[in-house]
Amino acid sequence: MNSLPPSTQDLGFPDILQALSRKKWFLLGGALLFACISLGYALYAGPTYKATAIAAMTTPVDLNSYNVGVQTAGQALDEIMLTSDPKSDWVQMTPLKDLTPKEAYAIFLRHLNSTHNRVQFFEEFYLPANGLDAASLPLVERDAHWTRYMQSLLIAMPHKDTPDAPVMLNLRDKDASRAASLLNQYVVLALTTSQQELQQTLRHDVQSRIHVIDQQIQAMRATAASNQQARIVQLRDALELASRINLEQPAQQGNVITSFTGDTMYLRGSRALKAELRQVQARQDNDPYIERLDSVMRRRNLLETIDTRAIQLQAATMDQPAMVPQLPVMPAYQFALWGVLAGLLAGAAATVIGLYLRQARN
Repeated sequence: MNSLPPSTQDLGFPDILQALSRKKWFLLGGALLFACISLGYALYAGPTYKATAIAAMTTPVDLNSYNVGVQTAGQALDEIMLTSDPKSDWVQMTPLKDLTPKEAYAIFLRHLNSTHNRVQFFEEFYLPANGLDAASLPLVERDAHWTRYMQSLLIAMPHKDTPDAPVMLNLRDKDASRAASLLNQYVVLALTTSQQELQQTLRHDVQSRIHVIDQQIQAMRATAASNQQARIVQLRDALELASRINLEQPAQQGNVITSFTGDTMYLRGSRALKAELRQVQARQDNDPYIERLDSVMRRRNLLETIDTRAIQLQAATMDQPAMVPQLPVMPAYQFALWGVLAGLLAGAAATVIGLYLRQARN
C-alpha cells in the first residue's frame, strides 16, 4: 500500500525539473554562498601538503657486516666443541644463524608501526619541529597534538599475503619542507631502532658464548688444581717409600728406558721425587699444563674481538625518500569547486523537499 498522499503521487520528474528551473537563482545563490564559505575556510586554514616515502626490503650486501659477526661467533664455539673431550659435560648451544633480508625487513616493519616508535618520534621530533616541548606541554594540549599527529601520519603496511612488499608512508603538514623532513626522520628512526635491536641480539649471543667458555675455563682450571693436589699426594707417598728402602737414584734397567709411574713411582729415587715435589708445591699457575686451554683461550679472544657496536647493517632500504611536495593536497580552487557542488546539492534538496511539502498540503 502506498503511504504517499494522492496529490504527491502525481508529482513526476518533469515537475521537479520545472521547480528547479523556477528556483535557479536560489540554487545559484546557495552555490555561491557555499563556495565563499569553502574558499574562506581554505584561505584561513592554509594549504596542507603531503609528503610520501617508500621503504623496501634490504639486500644481502647490507647485512654482510652482521652475518660476518654471526659466523665468527659460531665458528669460535664450534671449534671449541670439536677440540673438547667428547666425554665431557659440554652443553651444545643453539648455533647462530645468518640474518636474511626477509627477517630483517620483518623487524623493521615491526618497529616502523610500533606504538613505541610513534611515541618516541612524537616527543623527540614532531613536537620540537612545531616549537613545542613534550615535558612542559599541558596534558590537554598534548592530547590534541597527538590526535592531529596520528591523523597526519599514515602507514600503508604490506598485506599479510605479500609481507615482502614495499611500505608506503604519508605525512600531512602545513609546511611542505617540514612534512618531508619529518617523514624522513621517522623512517630513519625505525631503521635505527631496528639496527639497535639486531646489534643487541648479537651482543647477547656473543656474551652468552663467552660466558659458556669462561665456565669451561673455570672447570679446566679447577680440574688442574685438583690434579696438582693429587700429584703432590702421589709424590709424597712415593718419596716416603723410596726413603724407607734408601733408594736415592732411579733403579738401573740397563739400556731400557722405563717411565716409573703409579705404583712404581718410588723407583725414580728420593732425589728426583723431592725435586719434583718442591716444583709441584711451588707452582702457582697451572695454565701452561692444562691441555687444550690455549685453544679455548684463543676462541674466547676471538669472540671478544667482535664489536657489535661497530657492526653496520640496514634492516630496510629507503626506496624513495620523502621529497618536498610542491602542490598542496587540495588547492583553494578545489575547495571552492566542492563548495559549489555542495551548494547546488543542498539547494536542489531544499527545493524538492519544499515541492513535496506544498503538494502534500494542497
